[in-house]
Amino acid sequence: ADIAANQGTAKRLEVVVDYSDAAKNAMPKTGPDWVRDRDALRSMLATDVDVVSLEVPTPSPTFQVKLPRKARSKGLAVFVYANYVAPSGWPVVALTPFKHPTLQLQAAKIAVQDP
Repeated sequence: ADIAANQGTAKRLEVVVDYSDAAKNAMPKTGPDWVRDRDALRSMLATDVDVVSLEVPTPSPTFQVKLPRKARSKGLAVFVYANYVAPSGWPVVALTPFKHPTLQLQAAKIAVQDP
């Protein structure tokens, strides 16, 4: 995370792996929506979703996130939710098209690259 991201405070990110079309279609469109609905969605979707929660300090070095073992073979979609940047929150970041995505948390956006 860049020093300017989230006014220099730690950021909470959640990586969500969906294992069914129902889970994929139920995912919210923004970080605040995810935070508001997370518990209900996890209860409703049960084993159709895995969540990896992260607290990212500012600034932070690059680090890897280990996803659940079944994510690689059974995951249909991978999303990242961040609840920062603006009061309205940040749109969900779809990581499914990327093989080894790198996220750069910045003051006004979240940049994704695939090295």
